[in-house]
Amino acid sequence: MRALIITIIAFSFLLTAKAQPWMKAPFLKTSAENANFYDIQNAFNNWWGDRTYEKGKGYMQFKRWEYLNEPFCFPDGKLPHPTRFIEAYKRAVSESDNNKNKASANWVPLGIANWTNGYSGYNPGNGRINFIAEDPADSNIIYVASPSGGVWKTTDGGITWNTTYDDQDQLGTSCIAIHPNLSNIVYVGTGDKDGWDTYAIGIKMSTNSGSTWVDGGFNSLGYNNINKILINPQNPNTILVSTPYYIYRTLNAGVSWNTVYTGTDIRNMLYKPGDTTTVYCGGDVFLKSTNGGASFTPNTSIPNDTCRVEIAVSEANSSYVYVLASNSGNSFGGVYRSTDSGNSFSLRASSPNLLGYSEIGDDDAGQAWYDLAIAASPINANHVFVGGVNIWESTDGGTNWNINSHWVYGGSYEYTHADIHYLEFYGNRFYCGSDGGAFVSHDFGNTWNDLSSGLEITQFYAFSNSKQSEYFLVGGAQDNGSNMYNNGHWTHVFGADGFDALCHYSDINTFYASYQSGGILKTTDGGQNFAYVNTTGQNGSWLTPIAMHPTNSNIVYMGLEDLFKSTDGANSWTDLTGGITGGDRIDELAIAPSDPNYIYFAENDTLYYSSNGGSTWNASKPYGSYYITGIAVSVNDPQKVWICQTSSGGDRVMVSSNGGQNWGNITFNANGLGLNCIIEDPGHPGMLYLATQTGVFYKDSAMTNWTAFDDGLPTVIVRELEITGNGDKIRAATYGRGIWESNTYHTSGVEEYSGIEVDIYPNPASDYINIYSKENNLPEIIHLFNVSGQLIREIHTNGSTVSIDISDLVSGNYYLRFKMEDDLIDVRKITVLH
Repeated sequence: MRALIITIIAFSFLLTAKAQPWMKAPFLKTSAENANFYDIQNAFNNWWGDRTYEKGKGYMQFKRWEYLNEPFCFPDGKLPHPTRFIEAYKRAVSESDNNKNKASANWVPLGIANWTNGYSGYNPGNGRINFIAEDPADSNIIYVASPSGGVWKTTDGGITWNTTYDDQDQLGTSCIAIHPNLSNIVYVGTGDKDGWDTYAIGIKMSTNSGSTWVDGGFNSLGYNNINKILINPQNPNTILVSTPYYIYRTLNAGVSWNTVYTGTDIRNMLYKPGDTTTVYCGGDVFLKSTNGGASFTPNTSIPNDTCRVEIAVSEANSSYVYVLASNSGNSFGGVYRSTDSGNSFSLRASSPNLLGYSEIGDDDAGQAWYDLAIAASPINANHVFVGGVNIWESTDGGTNWNINSHWVYGGSYEYTHADIHYLEFYGNRFYCGSDGGAFVSHDFGNTWNDLSSGLEITQFYAFSNSKQSEYFLVGGAQDNGSNMYNNGHWTHVFGADGFDALCHYSDINTFYASYQSGGILKTTDGGQNFAYVNTTGQNGSWLTPIAMHPTNSNIVYMGLEDLFKSTDGANSWTDLTGGITGGDRIDELAIAPSDPNYIYFAENDTLYYSSNGGSTWNASKPYGSYYITGIAVSVNDPQKVWICQTSSGGDRVMVSSNGGQNWGNITFNANGLGLNCIIEDPGHPGMLYLATQTGVFYKDSAMTNWTAFDDGLPTVIVRELEITGNGDKIRAATYGRGIWESNTYHTSGVEEYSGIEVDIYPNPASDYINIYSKENNLPEIIHLFNVSGQLIREIHTNGSTVSIDISDLVSGNYYLRFKMEDDLIDVRKITVLH
């Protein structure tokens, strides 16, 4: 259930905030390609030291990066090449077993497209937005860039949204630039400039207003994250591009490029209003060019211990330049203003803290390397806005500040979701891009409207289907908390970052949600109220795995530093492992569906397994130093277990038939895909699915290779897979495009047909299936077939009701065939789950 979100962007990360103490490690003085995951990790840990967690200091953002990257850098710390996953995908597809008799995927999105906020929710949203661009010819046409969800477009001012970007090699986008005269020409910078959630593949370009996308040049310069694309409004063939270490310039619309500045991370670039010879840059430092970007000079008026600066200009006074600076700890450093076109600056304010969580600015929080924005009104150069966690406003040129919007939904202030990445004016339309979506103000910040409805860009980590209702699930998302899906409607039920979830088998109002590092929550009233149930005193991994007994919802397992078991619905816990991991945190967890005495969990490259409910444990390394990212136990055989593993050297799919003692390799053509999760279809034993960095693959026992199962699915990171309780659907949690659903892949010798009114309950079932005819006319004999069309048994009836013992059947899907006197035939599917 892990996913990489790395590539060359990790190199960019090394250079993004190098003013921080932990970013001054010796490895930064070498080339970026020599950077190593464990060097970065050690540098951060040494800088952080023994401090406890402090909200708003950027600790969680680093831990997210660490968690999402380590499996793909394990064990030597080598960062994967940005094309590893897409090239492996293309190779795997070319080597797939293609059987045209098999059913194909038909993926459709389930959202989040729209949401309501629940009683315990406080930071609802659709997903992260890096950039917003308005068409210069039509203000109703707006484009947004999502860090792992692609580019989206509206033609009606944000009422509806669509994307044509799903077929790109990866969906990370950082910035957008539109040709000033020919607005059908749109440039997109790839990657994720603030969070490093995806890698960069250069610049994409559309010449038909976003209907199709092609490579837009710049790829020859490498796989650097594209922070900003700045088109000269007077000569659109002149374009500036900034990356984490370079500024590039083209005079021929991208045919050729020159490097014009080296050595600093530039996040933003702006022309002086009305003067394209003057260019301002903000990033690690403030830069200025007076020759149209041919060269740049740093300005020393801003303190040199700043971590990052952002910039703003105003058409109301072209000589004004604002600089928002953070200090070396990523908190608020000050707002500076120049009245002479960036030659000199004066400090306007150094308090209150404009970058923290507090609505009165009295904390010391700040994560400027991740969220930092500033904008000035185009009609009043003294009207300035700053974005960090919240939005602050000044009407006197930056000296005095008041809170404008707050990160908590439903409070006393306007809401724009936490973590502001983008603020910009287009005339009287003021846009905000945050970790919750896109927002607009039409009255210079007095009120804010959420434009995000329809943007399906949620970064889900994990989810749980209800076995009681196929239309109910609970999922956890980055930055947008835990969310409940019920019959097509999404409710934000808890805030923070959302992670793993569990649904009670018989009570739809009882479920578990979680936040990072072991924050396990339980509700018994449908998400109205939650109780914190991790009372063990231990912390868990970034995504803490939780699991439920296959038949008893009161028995719950939780993987922390030890594996804990509760038999009373998480009221109390028993330690099953007693420190056998040496304090390392558990990453993956699975309970055998057919015998819960068989328990499997993983820590890094080691699989621990027990056959007696956790009384004793053994350990093995299925494929050496490869990080275990998923475990699946056979629905019929508790000793048959599959795992997926990944490393800096590739991927492995392994299988054991003796409970983890010995292993066979069934990777075949899946090497290099970036494996995040593996599951077995309980209705079709031996049918396996893989969640990868680029989509979903499947394989059954008769197939040699893995085959892509992605018709309709974007080229997106897939974090987790689950089969619905009735066995008909497979669902995928994607990191950037929400939850998706498809029919399962299966070979069936019998097709379901409904010709008479018959009720079958419960379904799925484990012991008995009851059949009731509303018309009191059950046939004398009902035939039971397996999925291949083989007759399993005949059931003799007498009357309108019959009960069928299915306790001896193996788990899977079966079909009941009714033939009436008038030759009317009815075929119904049942699912047996043990």
